[in-house]
Amino acid sequence: MPIRGLGFIGRRYRHLNRYRQIVSVMLKHGFGDLMVTIGLRRRLGLGKRKDGSGQAVGKQVDRVAPPTRWERIRMAMEELGPSFVKLGQVAGTRP
Repeated sequence: MPIRGLGFIGRRYRHLNRYRQIVSVMLKHGFGDLMVTIGLRRRLGLGKRKDGSGQAVGKQVDRVAPPTRWERIRMAMEELGPSFVKLGQVAGTRP
């Protein structure tokens, strides 16, 4: 039976790579604790990190000041593409 005939299971399978991309970008920008809290890392088959940050363990980053949470959110939204940028713009206009 083709994947399209499975309905919601087929949709989830087709979107699995995008979901993995979203989670890996969030991990990259330091939102590992959020991914663990909502259980996405386990569901998408991503490995666990010891430090919970988006950086590779043992990798040194030369920065004067670490980016704030809001800067990390902006960078993640930009990396994920136009739909997420628009979501960020809408969220930024709400009280």
